[in-house]
Amino acid sequence: MKIFSKNEYGACKSVTIGRPQHAVIPQGDTFFNRWITFNNSKSRPRVGPIPLDYTKEANDTLLIIKDTLEDYNINVHRPEIIDHAVTFASDKLTTGFNSFLARDHLLTVGEWAIECPSPFISKHRETVAYNTIKQEAIQDGAKWITAPTPPMNPAECVPAVNGIKLTERYPIFKGSDILKFNDKILYAISSTSNRTGAKWLQNILGTEFEVIVYDRLTPIHNLDYSIVPVGKDTLLLNVDRISGESLPKFLKSYNKIWCHECKGGNYYRFPMSSNWTGMNLFCFGEKKVIVDDNETMLIKQLKDAGVEVVEVPLAHAQTFGGGLHRIISDLERE
Repeated sequence: MKIFSKNEYGACKSVTIGRPQHAVIPQGDTFFNRWITFNNSKSRPRVGPIPLDYTKEANDTLLIIKDTLEDYNINVHRPEIIDHAVTFASDKLTTGFNSFLARDHLLTVGEWAIECPSPFISKHRETVAYNTIKQEAIQDGAKWITAPTPPMNPAECVPAVNGIKLTERYPIFKGSDILKFNDKILYAISSTSNRTGAKWLQNILGTEFEVIVYDRLTPIHNLDYSIVPVGKDTLLLNVDRISGESLPKFLKSYNKIWCHECKGGNYYRFPMSSNWTGMNLFCFGEKKVIVDDNETMLIKQLKDAGVEVVEVPLAHAQTFGGGLHRIISDLERE
């Protein structure tokens, strides 16, 4: 299993797709409990397993997505199924969360595969699900590294006005706060990714890549719900979160498709992500994307801009907290 990926739009050869099985609303995760207070939903999550009907429907649509990618000669790998309801010891007993968002856990840059240092304590055990993928990749020469695990004590993730203020004592980041543009790696400072994480990532990648710190988003927002590359010189942009002025300098000359609205979808009790989940599409080649078939307005926009769109069903993305770009992590691109 070769690891090589330097951008978000090269011809994709292999990916990993997350899994919804045995997902839970976590118990004992201080960061999660503080993070959900910034959600605008009037409901609140109920600690415990996501009902089987929801996980089954989500998995059925992921199997369709898997088949769709394989129709385009993309090899698909899956993490192993683990039981997230099992408690484990951190600073206190904590359950798992889910393995749905493969990119949040596993980031690839060049020949590096990086297990990200998530602020969610409940996701620290997720590495177990990637053991088989990890061993196959290492056998084929991948540079696989697990970032230091952040302990996430309560004093080190403090609620602030627009999000959570993270400690800078150790690296913290998710793959969804990072976008690849060949030799430039855009890294967003947020409630889930800190500056120390950017420094650590630069040290790991060395001089081949420049990690560009981007701090123009509201802290609670994800980078890949705001900026989504769909080609080597074309971006899909969230009109609510980005302006031409606020774009990083190296992206200002790109062609821009402005996304004004997404429908969102159904979810169990509490949306783990916003309606903008719909623009979190996956680009598998130059101006070739797969998009949630519920997002009819976005699909028309993309087609009008000359982007080839493959429509796929995606059930309960907001239940599990992410769209296609977060569910799918690219392993190899040309």
